[in-house]
Amino acid sequence: MPNDSATSAAVSSDERLQAAERAYAAGDFAAVRVLTAKLLAASASEAAPAGDVERARALRARVAVDPVALGVLAFAFGLLCVIVYAYAR
Repeated sequence: MPNDSATSAAVSSDERLQAAERAYAAGDFAAVRVLTAKLLAASASEAAPAGDVERARALRARVAVDPVALGVLAFAFGLLCVIVYAYAR
């Protein structure tokens, strides 16, 4: 068996990626974040296929928090505070 450890690492990363994709399809985005974080951390130490790493990064980007949405939420909260303060006086 020429490269048995690389084959087991590839299967392992592929299984992790499939589990992350199943979690994404089920709507469990917290699990997707955890699984892709583990996969990306393991890809640094293992010989994971480059395609799997890119798919994991793409999946992770799809479930990341949108910075524009956070800005709008912060603005709305600030506006709410101003309105409450104005009416409370």
